Amino acid sequence: MRKARNSKLALLLVLAMLATLFVGIPAAQAATTYQMLTTPTLTAGDTGQMSGQIHIRFDPLTTTSSAIISLPSDDYDLNIASCVVSGVYGVNDNSLQVGTDLFYEEVSGSDYELKLTVYAKNTDVDVYLKLNMDIPSSASGEVKATITALSGQFVGGELTIAKLSDGEVALSVPDVKEITESGSDAGAIIINMKENTAGALKEDPESLRFTLPKGFTWVSFAGGKVYDITYGEDLTGKVYYEVDGRDLYVRCHDTDGATSTTGKKLMRLRATIDVDSTEAKLGDVKVTVRGKSTFSPSSLVVAKYVDYGVTVEAKNATEVLAGRLAEEVGDIVIDEAAGNSLVDGRTVILTLPDKAKFVEDSYTFDTEGGVDVEGVTLNSDRDQLKFKIDNTGNDAGKITIKDIEVDLAVDMAPGDLVVTVSGSAGVSGDVVVAKVLAPITVTGSENEVKIGIKDQPAGDITIVEAKAEALMDGGRLELTAPSGVAWSKVPTVTVTAGDVELGSITRTTSNRVLVIPIKAESSEAATIKISNITFTVDRTVPVGTLVVSAGGTAVNEDLMENGADNLVFEDAEYVAKFVAAVVVTPAPGETTGTAVFTIGSTTYTLNGEAVTMDVAPYIKDGRTFLPVRFVANAVGVSDNNIIWDAVSKTVTIIKGDRVVQMTIGSKTMLLNGAAIMMDAAPEITGGRTMLPIRFVAQAFGADIAWDAATQTVTVTF
Repeated sequence: MRKARNSKLALLLVLAMLATLFVGIPAAQAATTYQMLTTPTLTAGDTGQMSGQIHIRFDPLTTTSSAIISLPSDDYDLNIASCVVSGVYGVNDNSLQVGTDLFYEEVSGSDYELKLTVYAKNTDVDVYLKLNMDIPSSASGEVKATITALSGQFVGGELTIAKLSDGEVALSVPDVKEITESGSDAGAIIINMKENTAGALKEDPESLRFTLPKGFTWVSFAGGKVYDITYGEDLTGKVYYEVDGRDLYVRCHDTDGATSTTGKKLMRLRATIDVDSTEAKLGDVKVTVRGKSTFSPSSLVVAKYVDYGVTVEAKNATEVLAGRLAEEVGDIVIDEAAGNSLVDGRTVILTLPDKAKFVEDSYTFDTEGGVDVEGVTLNSDRDQLKFKIDNTGNDAGKITIKDIEVDLAVDMAPGDLVVTVSGSAGVSGDVVVAKVLAPITVTGSENEVKIGIKDQPAGDITIVEAKAEALMDGGRLELTAPSGVAWSKVPTVTVTAGDVELGSITRTTSNRVLVIPIKAESSEAATIKISNITFTVDRTVPVGTLVVSAGGTAVNEDLMENGADNLVFEDAEYVAKFVAAVVVTPAPGETTGTAVFTIGSTTYTLNGEAVTMDVAPYIKDGRTFLPVRFVANAVGVSDNNIIWDAVSKTVTIIKGDRVVQMTIGSKTMLLNGAAIMMDAAPEITGGRTMLPIRFVAQAFGADIAWDAATQTVTVTF
C-alpha cells in the first residue's frame, strides 16, 4: 500500500517539476504550468530525503485531466509529505473541495497515474505537493521522469525531478583571517568538511591532505569537532588529524573495529600556521587539497598574509561652497593592514589647507578591531586635529572620522579640499574630502574705456551661481570697482535663469560699489545679467585691465554672521575678481616704445632696431601668436622677468607691480591673481611656448594695432 501511495506521489512530483526542468513540452489546451519551487539535490542510497515543493497551475481548469508518470525504475519511491489544493469550488455551495480532487495510484511497475477531477469549470486551480524521496544506492547524475498525457489539460514530455550528489566531501572556510609574519596571531584557521554521503571521508591515510604554499607550515592541530549530521551524534575521535610541515592529513579513524559511522559527518578542523617571511608571499594563502576521498573544491584560501602597514582614504566626499561656515565634508578612514600597524601611544595629525578650519567638536570617531583613539585636541588656529592611538594589536583596526564640518574662506580657490594626514603613529598621506566651489563666477567684457572721461559704456557682466542657494537671502552682492573708477549710474540688472529675487539696486562708497540685495534664494542655479553699464575713469587709473571685485554678505557667510570686525578669516574679502573693461589710452607722454611684428617673419623691429626671433609669428583662429620671450620684450619686459615652470607648464611675466601668469592649454590668464578669460590659449609649437600677444599686451597696458594689408602687428607701450 505504501508503494502505491508513494507511486502516486512520484507522479505529482514529475508534473510539478515540469515548470523549470521540462524541455520540449508544448502549450496545454488551456494554460497549464509546472514549477519546481525549490530544486533538490539528493544523495544516492538515502531514504526519506525531502525534495522541493512542486506547484501545478491550471489557468483555468476546464475539464477532468489525467496523466501517467513513469519513473526510472521500481527502486525509486516517493511519498507525499503534504498536499494543498486551492481554487477548486463546489457547484452548489461554493465550499472549497479538498481530498477527492486529487487522485494518484500506482498503475504497474514504475508507472503512476495522476488525476484531477473538476467540480466547477473555468476555475483557476493550484496544486502544491511536498515530497519525500528514497533514492537507490546505484543511482547517479539526474533523476528523470516521463509524462504521458491521458486526458484533459496535462501535457507530455521528459523532466528532471532531482539531482544526485557524487558522495564527496564539501570543503569550506567560514572566515579567512589575516595573518602577519608572527603567524596565526588572529586565531586558529578553521576548515569545515561536510560529507554529502556517509563514508565519503575515507579511512585511508591519504584520505585528505591540505598542503600550504611555500613559506607557510602547519604549527599544530588546535582541536576539532565531528558530528553525525544524519543521526545527531557527537563523533569526536572518529576522525584522525596529523600535522607534517606544510601538510595536514585528515582521515576516518578506526578506534573500535569499525571504519566509520553509518551517518554523514560534519567536521570542523582548527589549526594554526607559522610564517617564514623570507619565503612567504604576501596575499592569499591558498591550500592545495589532495587525497583518496572525493572532495570539492580542490583548493581553499585559508588566510591572507599581510604586512604591517596603514592606509588612509576619504569616503563620501561632498561639494562645498567657499565662503560658507560649518560645511560637512567626507569621512576619513585610517585602516590597518595588520594588527599593531598603528603605533600605540603615538599621534595622528589631520591638517587642513589655508583658508579652511575645523569646526570645534564637529567630528565623530568610530573605531573597529584592536585600535581606539584618545586625547583628541584641536589647535587654536583650528587647522590641525590631533589624537593618540590606543592599540591592543590583537586584530587589524580601523578608525573612521566622520561628521566633519569645516569653515571656508570666501576667497578659497576652487578645487579639491585636501586633508594632510601625518604624525608619529605610522600613517601619512593626502585625502580629498570635498570639492570646493566658488559660490558664483563672474565674467565681464573687454570694451575699451579711456582715462579722464566720464560715463563711458562698458560691456555686459554675467553672474552665474555654482548651484541653487549659492547667493544667500538677506545678503548683499557687492561689485567694487578699482580706485579711480566709478559706476556712472545704476545699470540694468536682470535675472535670466533661476528664480532668485533681487532687491533695489544701489551704489555706495563714492559710487565705486554696486550693491545687489538678495531677497530670496533661487531653487536652481541662477544667472544674473548686468547691462547698460557706464564707467567714469579718472586720470589716476593706469592703462590695462579694469578689474572689479565681487563680494558681500550674499556670498560670505562669515561676513554675514560675524560682521566685519569679528571675521573668522580676517583677510578674505572677495569671492572673485574679473575684468569689466580695458583701459587702452595712456596718459600724455607715457608711451615708451614700439614693436612691429610681421606674420611669417622671424625678424621684428623694437624701437626701430631689427631683432631676430627663432620662431615666426603666426595667426590661429584670428589671434596672433609669438614666442614668449619676444611677447614680453614687446611690452617692455626684460628677459630676467620671464619665468617658465616646466612642471606646471606655466609662464610668469613680471613688469613693475603687475604679474601675469598663463598656462599652456588654459584660456584663463591671471593678472595679479585675478582671473581673466581669453578666447585663445597658449600653446607649444616647434618646442617653443607661443602666447596670444593681444591679451599679454593689454594686461601690461600696451596698445595693439593690426594692419591687414601689410600683415603687421604694432605694439605701443
